[in-house]
Amino acid sequence: MGSKRYPPSAVKQQQFISTHIYGAVCPATGQTEALISPMLSIDMMEKHFQQISDATPSGRHAIAFKNYDDIVDQVSRGWNNFRHQVDQVKSLCKRDWANLITN
Repeated sequence: MGSKRYPPSAVKQQQFISTHIYGAVCPATGQTEALISPMLSIDMMEKHFQQISDATPSGRHAIAFKNYDDIVDQVSRGWNNFRHQVDQVKSLCKRDWANLITN
């Protein structure tokens, strides 16, 4: 019997490379800010918040969300607060500019 043939040994790459992007966009102007980092950390998140703060014009506000679920939670909380203010909502409908139908 002949000798068995095996494929030559190959070195497998064992390292992993990750890149994380912290990003923000202003829905009104389209202005963007981003930070690319090799790691996730509180320090990098704070640097990104500072970057957003530096780019936000005086007198304007920036809101940060952790992720999609955080956006949904915050919007739901805002909607629930709004819908429980029935008298305020009704008063908005009594303004002259809100009356679109005339008899």
